Amino acid sequence: MCFLFVAYVTFIFNGLSTEGSTPSPWQSLEFIIPHQSSNLGNFCLSLEKSFCLLGFHYRTRRGRAFNARISRMEAARFNIMINPIYQRLHFFNFADNNFGGCCGFQVKQYVDEGMSKGLTAQEYYNKLTDFAITPLKPLNWIKAKFEEGLCMNVIIQVGFGEGDLRFGGSFSDHFDFALPYKYGRQRLTVSLQQLQQNLITFQWFKSHYICRDQPWLCQDINFFGYRKLWEVDNPVNQTISLGRIRDWEPNRNNTKCF
Repeated sequence: MCFLFVAYVTFIFNGLSTEGSTPSPWQSLEFIIPHQSSNLGNFCLSLEKSFCLLGFHYRTRRGRAFNARISRMEAARFNIMINPIYQRLHFFNFADNNFGGCCGFQVKQYVDEGMSKGLTAQEYYNKLTDFAITPLKPLNWIKAKFEEGLCMNVIIQVGFGEGDLRFGGSFSDHFDFALPYKYGRQRLTVSLQQLQQNLITFQWFKSHYICRDQPWLCQDINFFGYRKLWEVDNPVNQTISLGRIRDWEPNRNNTKCF
């Protein structure tokens, strides 16, 4: 299959769709990667978190629609449900007011990404808090930003769930992708081809990003005995190296990347 990219433009790309195929349901549990390359990533970095939960995104609208009264009730119900647990999920308010608190941003995420798609507050909450590694949740969302100072595409969001791998943001297929690690202090370099091979799974992300901040979410995984960050399993359980951890190396000579 051939993949075509336009260098350094903003777009959404469905990486695995084919003409004439029936689109599969697409849903994704999405996370912010702490790094100064994006506003949300910088906010997450300022909270000294290894990850921040952005929300659950459900791209297929269901048949159910709510009237005004039910909509208000469902929004209020989600507010009550998320308030006691948002800090433990790293599901923070990223709005200018009440930064890091609850619950205006969180309720808006439910209204925009849940209620508008026909999900009740309970249904959205169940999907938002499903951090289990089974059933398998492959990587299906990457948002990246090309940084000329690094000559790399910095990954600023990732998502895991059902459906084809999709890309968003401003990036170039001429350069590798950098996944910030250790609160943005280091990076793991991966190629576009490696990202498209479904080697990175939610289990891998959970082991290296979620468990060390929130071990209570990791009762289903022995994360202390998990492989090194750059090691993943392919479909036949062979260990593959993605690349070594590196410190950020700026383009010190100020040479043009292209």
